[in-house]
Amino acid sequence: LLEAVVLNDIGPEIAPEGLARIRTYVGKGEPTGNWRNAAHALKALNEKFFPNYDDGQWLEIAHNTFKETEPGVIAPDYDPAIATPFSDDEKAVPTGDPWSLMDGLQNTPTLLCHGLLSDILTPEIAMRMKRIKPDLKIITAPDTGHAPLLTEPECQKAIKALLASVP
Repeated sequence: LLEAVVLNDIGPEIAPEGLARIRTYVGKGEPTGNWRNAAHALKALNEKFFPNYDDGQWLEIAHNTFKETEPGVIAPDYDPAIATPFSDDEKAVPTGDPWSLMDGLQNTPTLLCHGLLSDILTPEIAMRMKRIKPDLKIITAPDTGHAPLLTEPECQKAIKALLASVP
């Protein structure tokens, strides 16, 4: 069913330190009064993972992450239920072995774009994925955390090559 797959800094396992960090803020975003405040909030949370972003890039990310719900009210633009898997509720944790999902990609060209500064997908997790799927192509974007925007030159080049290889 899938001709090719691009995984964006994610795998069958989430590193515990990244999960703990996400739990501190996911689903808790508050509306703000303007786009600059939204950009500043994102920068405060993520500057460690994207150290080279300038104010214009943070503003662009804000426009992709927030929406104006009414004049002068800028609010996070995601389903609040996204926080459910990050809760401490045992019912929120999926059951089964997520590593077995890698078996479903065995005959599918797969690219993993990994942010070198990511605390979600560690190099150890990426290497375990490669052991399971030896033809997994891994591209690492430097000075990038979770998740690469996929506009990074390394990611763009690899995605274009992957798409060109698909009949």
